[in-house]
Amino acid sequence: MAKKKKHAQAGHANGVDPNLRLDRYLSAFALALRSFADSRDWDKYHTPRNLAIAVFSEAGELANEFRWTETPHVARVADELADVFIFTCMLADRMDINLAQVARDKVAKNAGKYPPVTDSALPKPEQLDFWQNSDASPEPLIADQDKEDSIPATPPNSVCVPHVAGVASRRSGAATSRTRKK
Repeated sequence: MAKKKKHAQAGHANGVDPNLRLDRYLSAFALALRSFADSRDWDKYHTPRNLAIAVFSEAGELANEFRWTETPHVARVADELADVFIFTCMLADRMDINLAQVARDKVAKNAGKYPPVTDSALPKPEQLDFWQNSDASPEPLIADQDKEDSIPATPPNSVCVPHVAGVASRRSGAATSRTRKK
């Protein structure tokens, strides 16, 4: 009884680890999908390449449900999500990948890579340098100043992003070697 209570305290419904339940569910689901394909003699078409293309195709159909609308039809979105999920499970099964385990590993990797945001992690106003890549500051010209084909280092329609002191920016230095072809 104490063991069951310990699991319940840890947030496990019915004393069963949710990771174990997910592993069991995905294994049973993969077996059912394999049986479904085998009974239709589709196994020969389910190469990793074909299954990956099917995932991409179904993901495109899912994206299409959101095209030009902010309120897609939920039943159609659910149908496309199911297709993406099914082909993803079939691909993982075909390649002997434990989908539940690699998903857990990826979440753990992302947790280390992207720590939670706290108020102390946000930049303070004095850390912001609003003049970096700003149109308000004078820009050096790349080519000779006397030539009329000289161009500014930052294109006129570029986005000005505040620079946070001590934080590297992907855009810093990106436009320093741009020259116009004649």
